[in-house]
Amino acid sequence: MDDEKLKDYIAKQLFLSRSFLDIKSELLNYGVSEEKINRLFYELTQPKKKRSILKYLLIILIVFILFIVAVVAYIYFYYISNPFISKPIAEKPELIVNSSLLNIISDNNLINSNLNNATDQNITLKSKKIFIISPKHVAYLLNELGTWKLHNSPTGEHPFIRILINDQNQEFLFMAKSGELPILTDSNAPSDILLELDSNIVALIYNESSKQKRSEMVRGFINSGDIKFTALKDLSTLALKGYVDLAKEAGIPLTGVNMSPSKESFNKIYIIFFILIVILIYSLLKKKLK
Repeated sequence: MDDEKLKDYIAKQLFLSRSFLDIKSELLNYGVSEEKINRLFYELTQPKKKRSILKYLLIILIVFILFIVAVVAYIYFYYISNPFISKPIAEKPELIVNSSLLNIISDNNLINSNLNNATDQNITLKSKKIFIISPKHVAYLLNELGTWKLHNSPTGEHPFIRILINDQNQEFLFMAKSGELPILTDSNAPSDILLELDSNIVALIYNESSKQKRSEMVRGFINSGDIKFTALKDLSTLALKGYVDLAKEAGIPLTGVNMSPSKESFNKIYIIFFILIVILIYSLLKKKLK
């Protein structure tokens, strides 16, 4: 009996659930050498091992892809854009006007000095030191702009926003918390973003009740230079604290922000992927050597 017919016979007997030793004993009785039987049996079973390795590799690949998808979804929905956070309700503090500096000029005539309802961006002020801006006003405005969407980074770093009221020489540093009002702090922690503006700009945005118009105002003031926006961290760090969502809410354009992750962030990502690749290769080698 030639090799192909013998191999076919062994395959059929294995399919009938006969043991290899039983088949081998039968063939030895017919004068087939033990070496030949072992070689044909190896040729029959070796492709199955290869197929099992490929199947194992495919399963690992699918699990790895699902793991990456799960991690990306977790990072996006928990850190970048969490849809489960609700805006805290805050009472709007009254905007205080400095009564000694109420002279306002419009393009053609003198207008009413009740500035709590002032929303016209074309108003020209004789003196910008009209509105007395307190931390309560800034905290309320930041909450309206969406700082409640911010949260700690995966490493536990808090989000900090620095506000400079240029014409009143005031500087505020606020720490944001997820779903809460921003907290005024005297911490020396490095800020994530810096906003520089004058008190009259604060008042105009403060008195706008429409979220859409308020976002358009902020975007317009940044484009015109009335608000100076500076990102003090790279985009990857800002995104993991929720600033991308805040930028959409507040109308702050993140164009010009460093799009590359910091060296520290890149190293962490590199190490994680390197470990995963090593584990995958080790698993395959271990399976193959069995």
